[in-house]
Amino acid sequence: MKDDLESLEYGKILAQIKSHASSEYGQRYLETHLPSSDIQQVEKWLKETEEAWELVRKNVDPFTFFVSDVDAVVDLLNKQGYVPVEDFLNFVKAADVLVQLRRKLSAETGVLGSLAKRIVPLDAWLNDVRSKVDESGYVKDDASRKLSDIRRDQKRLSNEIQDKLQREMDRYQRFISDRLVVKRGNRYAIPVKSSNVPQVKGIVLDWSGSGQTAYVEPFSVVDMNNRLEELRFMEEQEIYRIFQELCSQLYPIAEEIRISLRILGEIDAAYAKAKWGSSMRGTLPKISQNGLINIKGARHPLIPQDRVVPVDIVVPEGRIGVILSGPNTGGKTVTLKTIGLFAALLKIGAPVPAVDAQLPLYNRILMDIGDQQSIESSLSTFASHIARLKVIVEEADSGDLVLIDELGSGTDPDEGAAIAEAVVDFLVRRNVQFFIATHLWRLKTLAADRKEIINASVDFDTEKLKPLYKLNMGVPGRSYALEIAQKWGMPELFISTARSKLSEDHERVEKLIEQLQERVKSYEDLQREAARLRDELREKNNQLDKALSQLDAKRTKILDETRAKAKRILEEADEESKRLLKELSQQSKANQRAYQIREQIKNMLEEVVKEDDEMMEKQRGGPEPIPVQIREGDTVYVTKFKQLGLVLKLSEDTAEVQIGPLRATVAKTELSKVDASAMEHRRGVSSVIKGGSGVEINVTQDVPMKLEVHGLSVDDALEKVDKYLDQAYAAGLPYVYIIHGRGTGALLRAIHEYLSTHPHVSRFRFAEPSEGGTSVTMVYFS
Repeated sequence: MKDDLESLEYGKILAQIKSHASSEYGQRYLETHLPSSDIQQVEKWLKETEEAWELVRKNVDPFTFFVSDVDAVVDLLNKQGYVPVEDFLNFVKAADVLVQLRRKLSAETGVLGSLAKRIVPLDAWLNDVRSKVDESGYVKDDASRKLSDIRRDQKRLSNEIQDKLQREMDRYQRFISDRLVVKRGNRYAIPVKSSNVPQVKGIVLDWSGSGQTAYVEPFSVVDMNNRLEELRFMEEQEIYRIFQELCSQLYPIAEEIRISLRILGEIDAAYAKAKWGSSMRGTLPKISQNGLINIKGARHPLIPQDRVVPVDIVVPEGRIGVILSGPNTGGKTVTLKTIGLFAALLKIGAPVPAVDAQLPLYNRILMDIGDQQSIESSLSTFASHIARLKVIVEEADSGDLVLIDELGSGTDPDEGAAIAEAVVDFLVRRNVQFFIATHLWRLKTLAADRKEIINASVDFDTEKLKPLYKLNMGVPGRSYALEIAQKWGMPELFISTARSKLSEDHERVEKLIEQLQERVKSYEDLQREAARLRDELREKNNQLDKALSQLDAKRTKILDETRAKAKRILEEADEESKRLLKELSQQSKANQRAYQIREQIKNMLEEVVKEDDEMMEKQRGGPEPIPVQIREGDTVYVTKFKQLGLVLKLSEDTAEVQIGPLRATVAKTELSKVDASAMEHRRGVSSVIKGGSGVEINVTQDVPMKLEVHGLSVDDALEKVDKYLDQAYAAGLPYVYIIHGRGTGALLRAIHEYLSTHPHVSRFRFAEPSEGGTSVTMVYFS
């Protein structure tokens, strides 16, 4: 037995989805691929829809226009290798989409990508077509050399004919009605007054509607018009040949094209489902096990989105059936149809209008919804219900979904209730999941007594006596029949009399239900209050985080200002030391004193940096624990060297650290992690304090092994040598070469005197002859 989807109005939903398809193939795919219970097939469809939805979000849509059915064109190509121009153009549109599908989706790794790779490649053929035929079907002049020659001859001859006719009109100017060359039946002619036709030598091709003008082809252009007709025939023959040549390329791959068009339909169907789901603000359902249903914010797709009320439908694992009760017009039937439609949409791999959805993949969906009485078949309302219940009882089995509206109605209440209980008992024994809407209190009691069944109700505003269209799981509902009757103006005496007729059991059950509903409402109020407090706490936490961020920003600003001040002092001191060195450079014996002065300045500035470091550590709260925080690739502060470094490798107690151009192995206790924002500031400070003479050094730069000062004045050379030696010493070079040349010897003597007093130079000598001899001095550092 197939799914019974007519009562769900599934056809209307399918029509909505089909309206988003971009081809007749996609529409046909949606029509012919009925809801399936094959889990592998459904999971494939869900995956296709998911991938299409993601591509839609990325604006990747290969369907630029609607693709008509061109199967007949492919059949014709397969039989005779040629099709009419109009059919050919329709096929070109389909081929264009096939090319776009293959080009845009083949790079995708999912199901759609695999499908696209199976599409026959038509790129070269389509490029050939576009080079010869435009979108309107007009064959371009350069489609072939022969066509180009024919059309050139046509144009030349056409101009000659018109020139000839202009001269004829000069000759017959008294007889023509208008000085205008016209065409009749692809032949050129001139307009002649009907009364003057005998005076013009030629052939009458046509008359005007009024009969006042004859269109005459003078004998002087008959042969030329005949030749033009021949050229037109030759043009048609060449165009036919070109189309035949293009079509013949498709003949060997006609079957591959047919398969590719089916793939186009499957991909288009996935796009249609994704676009429909997006328009419904829906989600893709997930397949659950053991009867679990968990749907959040379910909306019936046929109710306008500005009017539909979302409901949550939750059926725990192990529960087979749901007994749904509540007042009329409260939404019971809509809830049943919503569940049925969601189950059907899952079976075609389509989205559902909900926030989140998880439900089983049912074998079949069977139902008894709506009043289908038939006068022709002599079926009453009750009889029509029984006819459908008979089918359900005979065929429903484990894995099916059964939906029944107003079970047991339309007959004696006691007998109807007995039939209803028997149906429920049958479905439970068969392990068939079901949703039954009813007013019968015996079914509500049955659900409370049996663990396989759960009660549910639609909410109702008891003050305004209006349905709220809200579903309460676990709570039976009241019918509110007397209250609704009273609202609609039934006399009070009638209401009180009716109430007195109710049995004590009925009164007791209704009272218990009312108390239970009140408790549920109180519980929901508590839940809302808890959610409000949770949101309020989250907001306060966000405010606290914002305040801490602002405090951290202020701290960073203070640190930045302090570092900037220290750096400024260092730069001023450096400039001062340079000035002193320049003044004392003429007095070689005073060089040692200059270096002493600069060492004092350096020591003083290192104290400033030390204070800055200490303040930074306090602001940061001290170094972070190495075992927990530091990883390979982190930037760290090396206490031993007072410099920043990059952690290259970690061992148990030590770490290998890159410090500028050097690598060092240091104890982990000598390291503390720094953040990226502090790195640049610290690098700037450490680079300043390492110079032996206070000159600013960038330790991260490569320092060459040789310095060329040949040709410079003594002052300029010494200043350059001074800065270079500081850089080389800070970079850890063991020795360097200073190229000064021989010359008069004055520069050599000045450099050697300077080297003899430099605090970082242990010794110096002339280079080996192969290295430059006495033109080069080799300097060793202490």
